[in-house]
Amino acid sequence: MASITPSIGCWAKRSAGCKCGTASFGELYTKEVAQLKHATLAINKALAAAGAGTAKVWSGASTPVQDVDNEILTVMKRAKSPNIGVLFGATAWHLFKNNSSVLDRSAGALRWETNPSLFHGSAEYRTSYVVTDTKPEGVAEAIAFLLDANVLIFARCATPNRRDQSFMKTFALVSDAVGYDLATRKDGRVDLVKFDWSHDVRVTNTTAVSRLNIS
Repeated sequence: MASITPSIGCWAKRSAGCKCGTASFGELYTKEVAQLKHATLAINKALAAAGAGTAKVWSGASTPVQDVDNEILTVMKRAKSPNIGVLFGATAWHLFKNNSSVLDRSAGALRWETNPSLFHGSAEYRTSYVVTDTKPEGVAEAIAFLLDANVLIFARCATPNRRDQSFMKTFALVSDAVGYDLATRKDGRVDLVKFDWSHDVRVTNTTAVSRLNIS
């Protein structure tokens, strides 16, 4: 079961008179469900394609940057491309950014925009904070990060085309361009939000990915 947290936009609308159950809240909720479904599919397919991965311990005298750099070089050779992305799970990023050797390398906020040369090839790095409820509906929730203590290193292309070496290609309609329609069930007790939306996730280069499992 996916876990959805209303965004700040909902609360801003409520302060202006928006209420749960109105078209505005229904549209927002439906959009977030669709976006989460897309992110969940992409992460699950990426983890499956990457396989079991390699275990690393990022504490004490460990060298997380070197660990990631080694995988970047490997993926570069597999993909025959210098364009690499690094996606950290939330727990993996927490262990990475607080490691003493990483702290010695960075001054101030550690993010790609301010420190793009952290990894080989100026690989772009991001963190996933997508959460999910691992329990079925009707029982106590168990919230977990979808990509938790894992790091995915993969070939990517900022302007994808049919011939690039990207590990994965994803497609989703721009949500702001999607039309919504609100209807009320015959008994008048439930509002239904309808919308047209489509997405797809394909692994297009199975060798162009590597996975680290962090503790």
